[in-house]
Amino acid sequence: MNVSFENFGLYNVDVDYLRYLNSIEPEVQFSDDKDYEQKPFLGIVILIDDYSYFIPLTSGKRKHAKWKNVGPAHYLVYEQVGKSELRKNDIFKSISDTEALKIFAALDIKKMIPVKAGLYSRIDFTSLSDRKYADLLEKEYRFCQKIQDGILVKANQIYTEQKESGVVHPIYCNFAKLESACDTYNNITE
Repeated sequence: MNVSFENFGLYNVDVDYLRYLNSIEPEVQFSDDKDYEQKPFLGIVILIDDYSYFIPLTSGKRKHAKWKNVGPAHYLVYEQVGKSELRKNDIFKSISDTEALKIFAALDIKKMIPVKAGLYSRIDFTSLSDRKYADLLEKEYRFCQKIQDGILVKANQIYTEQKESGVVHPIYCNFAKLESACDTYNNITE
């Protein structure tokens, strides 16, 4: 099995495609209540054999403060800051009396989805009008750059284990089911 990065960067995925995959596999992260124009579905793209796989980068949530920084199927994306720098709604883990890990996001490898070319696009940070948001994305991007090798190892382990055993763990996406849905998507939309 060959696992590698496809033009490393942050990407967003076509909303209609996400909706379609979510109808096939409910573990695919999608909500009709979310405004994807204002807050796109972000992540990184890797190649696993013949498929491009999108690994979602989810916004930091309170539950992430209880997660390990690195788990079998995820990475927390964070920066170390002084506690005096934290704002009211920041998600963080205390590491000392004066220092904390400010959690920006979680890279959720167990929720990765196959995507066809043309259904995702690279984010150009310089084209974003909201400078604060662009700065956040750049921090997340730089963090992910530092852990590239680990991302590939985890993605390969998760994918290989599921494909070889046929066992889909709870709250994991079913890769075989999603690959089949990905293969037939153009036929459905034409």
